[in-house]
Formats: sequence, structure tokens, C-alpha cells
Amino acid sequence: MRGRPEWDKAGAMFVSNVQPYEEMKLRMLNGSHSFLAYNGSLAGYEFIWQCMEDANFRSITHQLMINEQARTLNPDLNINIQEYADLLIERFSNRNVAHRTGQIAMDGSQKLPQRALTPWLKLHQQKQNNAVLSLLVAGWLHYVIDVVEKSQSVADPMNE
Repeated sequence: MRGRPEWDKAGAMFVSNVQPYEEMKLRMLNGSHSFLAYNGSLAGYEFIWQCMEDANFRSITHQLMINEQARTLNPDLNINIQEYADLLIERFSNRNVAHRTGQIAMDGSQKLPQRALTPWLKLHQQKQNNAVLSLLVAGWLHYVIDVVEKSQSVADPMNE
């Protein structure tokens, strides 16, 4: 085989600047995952897929991706954001991907700046809606309080 493998035939993209795609992944995938982890755990769900069976969580997660996170992304992204959001909703709904809410909720103080705080601030400065991002941050705070009140240790390297 000459050259590189034909990864693009399987959907891989070759781009000159990966940063906008990394931001998209951190905000839309990881940010939504964090939203589901904190708020889903507080609602009594053990797994991410269980959150997605709740019509309210499913709808709010989609709103987070499309109405808030997507508006903070580089407009030059060469990707259909709606299709990406739909793919993530499908992935989060997969019962065979047993991501525990408590596992995803770990290390929030390190994860939230790029997943929630930066996009929240960007929307705030533009006077745009950031209600679901606010709910994500509030969910994290309530999750930490809940863990502490149950006398459990907070799995976060910055808890010192």
C-alpha cells in the first residue's frame, strides 16, 4: 500500500487545523456527557443511557448542543452540526455503552472550564442564551454538595 490508509472512506477527516474540531468534541460531546452525568446522577440515573430514556433529559441535551454549544464553535467547521448532535444523542442512548454517571462526573473542576465555562462566558458576552450551560454548572455544584453531604470523597484532583 502506498501513501496513507484511506481513512477518509470510513469517515475520517483530514484538516489543516484540528483545534476547531477539538473544541467541537469537548463542548458538544464531553460537555453534554458532563451535563448528563451530574444532573442524571442527581435524578437517580446510574447510566448515561438511562438519562437518554428520559424525554426531558434527551430534549435538554439536544438544546445544549444545538442552541448553546454549537453557537460557540468556529463557523468554518466543515461539518453538519445537526448530524453530529444526532449522532451523539444516538451514542448516549446506546445501552451497550455502559458509561456510569458517577464515572463521567469525576474531575469536574478540571473538565468544566473548556466544556462549559468558556462557552458560557462566550454566550454571556454576546448576550445569548446560556441557560442549559448554567444548568450544567449548577448540576456540578449540586453533585459535589450531594457527594460531600453523603460523606463520600469527591473524585477530583483539585479538591484539596
